[in-house]
Amino acid sequence: MVRKWYAIAAEIPALREDLRRLQGNETLLSPHDAERLDQLRVALKQVEEEMEHDETQVGRWREIRREIREIERRGNTLDPHRYQRLFNMEEEGRPAFHDWIDPRITPAQRASRLEEVIATIEDVGREIAKGIEVVQSALHRSIAERALPPASGEHRRKRLEGELRAIEERRKETRQRRNDRRKRLAIVLGGITPQNDRPLSEWARRAREKIKEEIETLRRKIEEDRTFRQAWAPILETWVNDLENPQTVQNDRKFLLDAYIEACNVVGITCTERRSTLVEKGHPWFDVVIVDEVSKATPPELIMPLMIGRKGILVGDHRQLPPLFREHGASWEEAVAEQAEEGDGEQDPSSELTQENLERFRKMVTASFFKEHFEKADPSLKSTLWTQYRMHPEIMRVINHFYDHRLKCGLEDPDTTRNHDLTLHRRGRAYVTPARHVLWIDSSKDPTGHPYHERQEEATSKVNDLEALLVAACLIDLERACREAGYGQNGKGKKRVGVISFYTRQIRAIREMVKRLQKEEGLRFSAIHYDVNTVDRYQGQERPIVIVSMVRNPPWRLSRRANPAKFERINVAFSRAQELLVIVGAKDVFADYPVRLPAFDRPGEEKSDRIYRRIIEEIDRQGGFFRSGDLLSSEDCRFIPPNPTKPKRAREFPGERRSSHRPRRPKDRRREG
Repeated sequence: MVRKWYAIAAEIPALREDLRRLQGNETLLSPHDAERLDQLRVALKQVEEEMEHDETQVGRWREIRREIREIERRGNTLDPHRYQRLFNMEEEGRPAFHDWIDPRITPAQRASRLEEVIATIEDVGREIAKGIEVVQSALHRSIAERALPPASGEHRRKRLEGELRAIEERRKETRQRRNDRRKRLAIVLGGITPQNDRPLSEWARRAREKIKEEIETLRRKIEEDRTFRQAWAPILETWVNDLENPQTVQNDRKFLLDAYIEACNVVGITCTERRSTLVEKGHPWFDVVIVDEVSKATPPELIMPLMIGRKGILVGDHRQLPPLFREHGASWEEAVAEQAEEGDGEQDPSSELTQENLERFRKMVTASFFKEHFEKADPSLKSTLWTQYRMHPEIMRVINHFYDHRLKCGLEDPDTTRNHDLTLHRRGRAYVTPARHVLWIDSSKDPTGHPYHERQEEATSKVNDLEALLVAACLIDLERACREAGYGQNGKGKKRVGVISFYTRQIRAIREMVKRLQKEEGLRFSAIHYDVNTVDRYQGQERPIVIVSMVRNPPWRLSRRANPAKFERINVAFSRAQELLVIVGAKDVFADYPVRLPAFDRPGEEKSDRIYRRIIEEIDRQGGFFRSGDLLSSEDCRFIPPNPTKPKRAREFPGERRSSHRPRRPKDRRREG
């Protein structure tokens, strides 16, 4: 039922366009018919000129005239297929959609009725959204209550105390703003305040007179200052122009830079910078040291910052990226998992990247150091910010699966401030509409319905050509939609789009596929600015539109330590989007993939959950789940190589029965160098 409702809601932009054309007495032609009509009119004019010398053109002239009349007839009515889909019931034994295409009904009557229909759909939509929100909240509360450990009373008390502190803070801020406004009003009114024994209208009259006096006083003051401004304005303008002169800046730099740095009271620097850099510039100590993105810092990296400050403030999210094993590479845990997966679970004894070493130095190379101290800290020393202002609530609901559904949206009107206002079409249907903010495009199978697997390049880097094609197709559609919306034209900037993946070779494959489709379509990007990069490069950033390529779809079962199990990376990738999130991933891999999710603020607790399945199901309920065949045709398969791998034996997760559809990866000790 909900899926049918979202299908109806997806038609609202088309209904609004019909309404606009009806109210403006415009033609109801589709873009294709309008273009064809222009071509026919040009051809008709040419045939009429030829008829003056060649009477045999009369038959062609009649044929063109007949086609023109047919298109014009269609332009005077609505699309019968759309209204037959929407109004498929019967009224008094007569199909209801006939009333919409009846030529006897005037455009004004159609417009009036269509306006009522749109208003009704939107009213029902708001009620359905409220109902879904209530049901989801009830389900989340029920799940949370059932999943709480025996000591849940203490946990609930702490959580309620935190919420109470947040309410108290907001109350203090509101009271402060109210007092500030009262003070400003008292200054303007010169002590005029309402009296209980006098009518409010008398106070308002006196206040208005006082404000008029203040305005007149300010006007006289401006006139008195005019002479002063006229005398000093040229001098000040010359001074400002001199300061803005690049040559002046260059000359002053060598004389003022050292003094400027020494006088700074806010200094930004990395955790790994040499201590002598600060000492040489006159900053050996600080009153407060703030370490941002602390979840990515190892304990050795925190030693120097915390030693040079009287007070330390650590800001981070241990549900996001852990420390990296190497620059632009995977984390230590992922590097160990990659090596184990290559060796079919066995590890190279000559390598230092072993599970044994990882366990020995876990606190130095993972985010557990920050998590452990955050959990053990006294409540007076820590605080959690649950209100986010970045993303639309639909995107937030996806991220909330990683945060025990505690995140809240602080945007007053997210449907306006986070409205992408774009409609993307593929294969005769709209898969992105202004009302849709999250999509999952399934890459388990190619458009012909056959499984399509990843391939491996450059030793451990993975490539999924089908996902690269899907991402490139989305970018092409975004370019066209943004052009229609006016981006990149008349002073309106380009729409910024972020493309995120977890493997460097996949990034290269996406860039190559985009160039190939651009050449095929003869299209240059002038309305969007897109950036393809790894999730590590995107931490701390945000984009209005984000496309995530999940890549993994091997013919064997994934290790539990494989990349997708590291939910922190997925969390960062998904949470970069503000208006629209498009996830391209293999449902067959992720729907049944277990993720070990630690408790947010309770030590020693961890649960295994099918989080990706719940994310996919939630997106599907909102009508945002599509398969590759919904966007691509079988002809589009010419852009990708044949399925690179063939299934063999199945690998099973510990404690699970063997599955015949996910085979075991064959042993291969060879490494590409």
